[in-house]
Amino acid sequence: MLYPKMFPDSEVAKKFSCKRSKASYTVSDGLGPHFKQLVVDELNRPDTFYSIAIDETPIPEQRCQQMDVVVRYYSSVAKGVLVEHLDSCRLGSCTADILLGEVKRAIQDLPQNLICVFSDGPNVMKSFKAKMKEVNPHILDVGDCCLHKVHNSFGRGLDAFGSDVEAAVVDAYYFPKSSAVRSSSLKAHQEALGLPENVFLRHLNSRWLTLGPAVGRFIEQFDAIENVVLSSSSCRSGGKMRARLAEAFSDKAFYAKLLFVNNAFDLFKDFLTLFQGTETLVHRLFGKMVALVHKLCGRFMKVESYNPKTGKDLLLLQPSSSVNWKSKVEVGEDTEAAMASWEAAEKRAFRLGARSFYIKCTEYLLSRLPLDNTNLESLRCL
Repeated sequence: MLYPKMFPDSEVAKKFSCKRSKASYTVSDGLGPHFKQLVVDELNRPDTFYSIAIDETPIPEQRCQQMDVVVRYYSSVAKGVLVEHLDSCRLGSCTADILLGEVKRAIQDLPQNLICVFSDGPNVMKSFKAKMKEVNPHILDVGDCCLHKVHNSFGRGLDAFGSDVEAAVVDAYYFPKSSAVRSSSLKAHQEALGLPENVFLRHLNSRWLTLGPAVGRFIEQFDAIENVVLSSSSCRSGGKMRARLAEAFSDKAFYAKLLFVNNAFDLFKDFLTLFQGTETLVHRLFGKMVALVHKLCGRFMKVESYNPKTGKDLLLLQPSSSVNWKSKVEVGEDTEAAMASWEAAEKRAFRLGARSFYIKCTEYLLSRLPLDNTNLESLRCL
């Protein structure tokens, strides 16, 4: 229906039919080669250097994986750094040799001006990058994707602190959503308590930035969802999901745990948000890695044990050594307020859990982040 409206005076347009599949093939197979050639032509200009990034995405229904190759370069036409799709392929098996062959095929029409290769951090990618280094000895090593490592460090911390908060956040999303009665009850309690009529946010543990907002929404709606979970109608029909939430609400420390996780997430949020952008940020990566480690250490370690250490010196830190610990671990002012009426032993147990969280996060980051990468450290001058 689009073409007749675009060209109302054309008999050809009136008879033209183009539904989803045809439009998709027209763009990918008809227009795609043209725009790819524009990129290839610009990359073949003298003194044009470029980097490539690869990533794999499973396609379960086709029992294969799709590997995408994108190229980043400074465009003299656009007067800025561009990121362009270069090629895609379907793979049944993803060995380092297969990846190498597909990448070499993708860049076969480009000059030998490749300066860097980016990927995530699985072992097959490490082997692939080593093979790329053999073929292109001059490429720079700037490490692997740090987003995965930072996200995983938060997960390691949650495992040490307790996974009940994450599980409750997931249940809170589905509990009212899966029942019209419970959804209506939630709205009634929100209105009675003067709370915003907001829905719960979905958290996926494979996504980097979903837990913080989901926990924040849970805190906002805490009283409303508690009333729904503990209501007589939910007791009769809530099943295992209701039982898990009821158990969480029966824990005296549950609200304080939510507040702590929300505060802890804020330590990671800036890093995860910043490096998901499209602008060139490699020159800021080293400093941001150091700053993140310092922020975590500042919550439970004495200042002199980690500051002014940077780079490879940070790798010598011993987060699990009690000699380096503060006398009182920081959990956040709102968390402290929630703990105000607790017994001393209860507060001590909670802070031990918080310290375990910080230790595991810090140890994981120190073991994974490329803090000893001199190329990244040198790029700070840009």
